[in-house]
Parts: sequence; C-alpha cells; structure tokens
Amino acid sequence: MPDLEARGIALVAVSVDALAASTKLATHLGLTFPLASDPAHTAVDAFGVFDAENEIAWPAMFAIDPDGTIAWRWLGDDYKIRIATADVVAALAALPATR
Repeated sequence: MPDLEARGIALVAVSVDALAASTKLATHLGLTFPLASDPAHTAVDAFGVFDAENEIAWPAMFAIDPDGTIAWRWLGDDYKIRIATADVVAALAALPATR
C-alpha cells in the first residue's frame, strides 16, 4: 500500500453486499483501504460486471486515471478465480505515475 500511495494510487473495493456485511468482511480481512457497499449495484452495473441473472458481481479490477478514464482493467471469467496480487502490482507499476 505505501508504494501504491507514493505513486498516487488509491485503492477502493466495491461489494454488492449490504453495508453491515461489507463492514464485517473488511474487518475480518483486516483491509486498510475502503470497502464500499453497493447493494443497489449502481457502480458494478456502470462497469458492466453485475450478473443480474445470478445476482452477483463478477470479480474485476479497474485502474482509473484522475481524468476518469480506465487505464487498466482485469475481468474475471469465474467468480471463484481472482488475479494474483503480484500480477496486479506489476500491472499498476507499468502505468504512468499520477504524481
């Protein structure tokens, strides 16, 4: 996290779970970044990662430039599979610094 912050990168996670469930999960995982609750799936719909038929949000990561453009994204094909942390760090390191 300090390396990301030094590059001007802020990390925010979004969950379609209710606020109480998101708060419990963030506490359980010891997250040091915000976990936003989006039970109406407004954000996940906007990013095209909500599966209304199954009522789940597909795993996805987006790096968004200060001007609002998507600089990088990863979209999961299976809700059980997540990208490796090392791959995320490498992808973010390859992006131009925002500071």
